[in-house]
Amino acid sequence: MDEVELNLVKDYYLQGDYSLASQSYEGLLKNNPDNPYLLTNLGSSCFQEQEYGKALNSFYKAKKVLPRSKTINNNIQLVNDKVTASQPLFFSYNF
Repeated sequence: MDEVELNLVKDYYLQGDYSLASQSYEGLLKNNPDNPYLLTNLGSSCFQEQEYGKALNSFYKAKKVLPRSKTINNNIQLVNDKVTASQPLFFSYNF
């Protein structure tokens, strides 16, 4: 993995270009599909884009490699909390 390319992707994220960061992390993952750091950063980019399903998928893949990572587990909880908070508590039916 090229250090310059990795720093460029980090800059995309820090500048708020989460879509480009996500695309770039996906590209880096093609050569390093089990890299938990790339997976976690992809998940964070997806979260910022409100792509919660993709974010969880990336975080869970990272968790398979680093199951005790507090960062990964906290990120999973953060996404779950965000999704749960946006869901209605009950459904009503109009008759």
